[in-house]
Amino acid sequence: MVELPVFEERFRCIDMTNRAKPTRNLYMQGRLKRKASKATAAQNFLAYNLKEAYRERQNMCVVSDTNPSIIKAVSDVYNDVPHYAFYRGWTLISNIVESINGVLVSARELPIYDFLEEVRLLFAKWNCKNRQQASYTFTPLIEKFNDILKENEALCTHMTVVPAIEYVYTVHDKQKYFIVCLKEKNLMNAFQLDQIPCAHACAVLEKKNFEKGPYCCDLFKPKTVSKTYDIPIYPLPHKDDWLIPESVLGEIVLPPKYERPLGRPAKKDCGKSGRDMFRKKNINSCDVCGAKVHNRRSCRKYRK
Repeated sequence: MVELPVFEERFRCIDMTNRAKPTRNLYMQGRLKRKASKATAAQNFLAYNLKEAYRERQNMCVVSDTNPSIIKAVSDVYNDVPHYAFYRGWTLISNIVESINGVLVSARELPIYDFLEEVRLLFAKWNCKNRQQASYTFTPLIEKFNDILKENEALCTHMTVVPAIEYVYTVHDKQKYFIVCLKEKNLMNAFQLDQIPCAHACAVLEKKNFEKGPYCCDLFKPKTVSKTYDIPIYPLPHKDDWLIPESVLGEIVLPPKYERPLGRPAKKDCGKSGRDMFRKKNINSCDVCGAKVHNRRSCRKYRK
């Protein structure tokens, strides 16, 4: 039997690997295409149902994530409605969405009516709480942003302000200097992004004895927050007392078609507390001698 040289063995291994790669790449491409088609179908279904329920209204716009399937579905359904797509992590909406999802984890297991009732109760509670906090606030800004403004005021005590013109000033902070424009609210993209006077802007306002409230965004003020939560969320009567027309009662609403995903389902420890999940398991003991090391079959004192 003739043995092959080492370089031929390596060449054959490399050749077989290169032959297997196109097959794997084609498989992955087909899998990604099927996944994308399913996502597109789901987004189209959602967009059509949204239009059927909400219709097209005056001054309406659609705001969504930068998902290509969502953008295509919205463009197909709402042709004349402006659509704004942006990355959700760049805005404050992501924190709001994640906080709501975290609170409604247990409510997702409920039926649709009970789930909607839990959502309504949660929003009504938040609405009343935020309205009361805004009505009882007597500072220029609400609590969170007023604390930021106080921190900036504390940092501006050791800064030197040199005027250039009526609205432009130079602020010397240690070994650096910054240019502040109160008319344009401009300071190295910090003043106009946060819309709260930074430490250097506070130094200029303290120098001129100006109030800081007019230079803050109106969204951070208690009056705007109280107007946001001005419309209350009223409770609903029991569903047995509802006056539902017969045309609505005659409609049969079926759940959406569910396709079971591939693979083994994840294990869920339902109904178990943390103490039950992490406590030590019971150890079997012998019925004859009472020892916990062995059982009755392996006991030396037990005789058949």
